[in-house]
Amino acid sequence: MQLEKLEQAIKDALQNSGQVFSEMLGLEVRIISPRLDLLNLKEVLSWAGGPETVGLGLYQAVTGNISGHLLLFFEEGQGFRLADFLLMQPPGTTRELGEMERSALAELSNVTGSFFMNALADMTGLEIVPSTPAVVYEMLGAIFSDIVADLSLSGNQALVVETEFHVGEQEMKGHFFFMPNPESLQILLAHL
Repeated sequence: MQLEKLEQAIKDALQNSGQVFSEMLGLEVRIISPRLDLLNLKEVLSWAGGPETVGLGLYQAVTGNISGHLLLFFEEGQGFRLADFLLMQPPGTTRELGEMERSALAELSNVTGSFFMNALADMTGLEIVPSTPAVVYEMLGAIFSDIVADLSLSGNQALVVETEFHVGEQEMKGHFFFMPNPESLQILLAHL
């Protein structure tokens, strides 16, 4: 029952983030069927294509009354297309991440991550603070290595929230991962 409440709270927080994302881009952003699951840490990587999938990760640490990780991940072409949208360039313009692309993507991560965490904080009464975003262009396995190491210090399972969102007329698939550590999961559940 508490896990269902947490799932609804997270879905609501994701909808808030999607609305802000939509306003930033000036395009409709649809959040597609968020999925919440307790996974063995080895299963986490398979959710977004496997450890060797190259892509763009927008990462924020979660601190405050809870701790964990927030990651927006886009496969390589999707991430570059997102940078084009943010910079109002024709699709296909971005072929590598320069300073402008990184700055625009970090701002997107900052705004959507902050709105997600603020909505979750409002629903639980907890203080939830995002770190400064990091923009990483790497294989998914490398991006997740530090996250998995941190989560495995406190248990062998992680609560993972994954969703896809589609931008405008084009299907631009990204993955949103929210992974509180096991102690933080218990705190979240207790405050619903």
